[in-house]
Amino acid sequence: MLYKRVCNVAVFFTSIVVFFIWLWLYNTTNDDFPNIFHSETIQYIVKFLIFITSTFGFFKISVSIMMSLIEKVQGIKKILLGSSYFEGKWVGYYMAPIENTPVVFFQIIEQTIEYISIRTKAYNAKDMSHRGLWNSINDIYISPKKLEFSYQYEFISELDKSGPTYGTSTITNLYKKESIFKEPWKMDCYAFNLLSKERFRVELIKESDSITMDDNDEKKLLQKALEFYNNNKDNGNKNTDILDSTSRSTT
Repeated sequence: MLYKRVCNVAVFFTSIVVFFIWLWLYNTTNDDFPNIFHSETIQYIVKFLIFITSTFGFFKISVSIMMSLIEKVQGIKKILLGSSYFEGKWVGYYMAPIENTPVVFFQIIEQTIEYISIRTKAYNAKDMSHRGLWNSINDIYISPKKLEFSYQYEFISELDKSGPTYGTSTITNLYKKESIFKEPWKMDCYAFNLLSKERFRVELIKESDSITMDDNDEKKLLQKALEFYNNNKDNGNKNTDILDSTSRSTT
C-alpha cells in the first residue's frame, strides 16, 4: 500500500520533469546535434531514447529517494500513509475468555515500505503477572475506508506450556483524528484463538508514534493500559477498579 503511494507521488514529479524534457527536445535544432546526427530519422531515434531513458531513470531515482526518506523520516511516512498510518505504541485490554479475567497489554506496530509487524506483550491486570506474547505472522490487511484491519497471530502463553497457539484479530471500529491526515488513534477489535475457541473483544488506543522502547517505557505503557481499562469498563463496576500495580516486578 505504501509502495503504491510512493509510486503515485513519483509519477507526479516524473510527469513534471518529462514535460520539460519534451519541451527541450521539441525545441532542439540541427545545430544542437553533432554532424553525424543531422539526419531527421537519427535525430528522432536519439530524442526518443533520451526521452525514455531520462523518464525511467528519474522515476527510479524518485522512488529510491522517497523510500529512503520514509525509512529515516517518520513525518514523511505519516503524511504519505494518512489514514493508513498505524505505526507506534498502542495500549489496550480484553477479558480473557477462559478465566473471564481482565488482561492489559501494550503493542508495538512497525510499518515499513515492505511489511507491517505487530508485537504484543500481555499481563494479568489484577496482579501484573506476565500472561504471554503474541506476534503477527502474515501480511496484514488494512482498508481504512472500509474500517477493516485484520491479521493472524501466534500466541505464546505463560499459562499453557504445550506450545504456541494461533488466532486472528479483526477490527470492528476504527476511530480517526479530525485532521487533514485522519490517522487512526483508537481501535475496537474482535480476536479469536484456538486455545479458547471463543471470540473476545479487544480495545486499543494509541499512545505514541514512536516504536523505540526506553528502559521505563514498559512500566509507563502498562500504567496507561490500566488507566484505559478502568476508564472504559462498565460504569456500574467503578468500585472494582484495579489498583496501580505497575510498581510490582514483572516477568
